[in-house]
Amino acid sequence: MKIGFRTAGFREWSLPDALSAIKRLGYDGVELCLENHDLRPDVIAPARAKEVVALLADLELELASVSYHADGEALETRVPNTLRAIELASEFGGSILVLNSRKAELDRRDEQWQCQLDRFRKLCDKAAEFEVDLAVEPEPGLLVDNMTDFARLKRELRSCRLMLNLDIGHCHITDDLVPCIHTFAADIVHTHFEDLPGKEHKHLVPGEGDMDLAAVVEAFREVRYDGYVTIDLFNITEAPEEHARRALEATKALLGD
Repeated sequence: MKIGFRTAGFREWSLPDALSAIKRLGYDGVELCLENHDLRPDVIAPARAKEVVALLADLELELASVSYHADGEALETRVPNTLRAIELASEFGGSILVLNSRKAELDRRDEQWQCQLDRFRKLCDKAAEFEVDLAVEPEPGLLVDNMTDFARLKRELRSCRLMLNLDIGHCHITDDLVPCIHTFAADIVHTHFEDLPGKEHKHLVPGEGDMDLAAVVEAFREVRYDGYVTIDLFNITEAPEEHARRALEATKALLGD
């Protein structure tokens, strides 16, 4: 398993500085978060995409994944932006786009679910065209809140491009994490890795919370997961490099690297 870091943690840095820091610390790869810097799908120019590819190559930093969460964005812009994000993932040389669902409204959940199916059908068709996997990330409070929701989405869409980004903290809150790793092993193409205090949705450096991360790593080994373990820390703007350093050291120790 290789270790990556999300650029969301360095969102107040320029992209070259952020990528340089991630490489300097010793990470294998990076998740490019399109909500940050000048990478937004609705503003990025083709020349800028080429610059990003060249920057990654110069740093010899792998692209672990691309992500576009678009939290709170209206559907009329979210849909075209996500379609463009699929193209960008391919342009950057990636094969995985991490994305989530909309915030659930309890009194409209059935209506929202049907709308989501229509949207994801369009996304899956686009993903097939560009040979990109859509790694859906279940998250508490969203339409795809837990692993049961993900299984339903997968079953109803029947697309080979719809896969899973397993955020271990989210799954720890909503489900029984270790059994889920075994149950959904064939769907997991990417994972977000962090610790939590109890079951509070607050991402911490691995080893600084209460999760049994050794058991999580063992489960990944048992199912022969060989994708990226990507550190997901975002409220670290005051000292992102220090948090990223501690996270890498702790994760390497857990992986026995």
